[in-house]
Amino acid sequence: MSKDPYKDITDKELLQRFWQTQNNEWLGILLQRYTLLLFGVCMKYLKEEDDARDCVQQIF
Repeated sequence: MSKDPYKDITDKELLQRFWQTQNNEWLGILLQRYTLLLFGVCMKYLKEEDDARDCVQQIF
């Protein structure tokens, strides 16, 4: 299991680093953190995997 080197950086700090550097990698870390959680919420309400994936894509 690989260790997340960014686990000690808060979401707020990631956003601040993005705004300072305009480096999309900081946003990618947030995407990785929340994609599965958001997908789970979408599945709960939409009940269809394809619809839930589309919803997650639209949100991000």
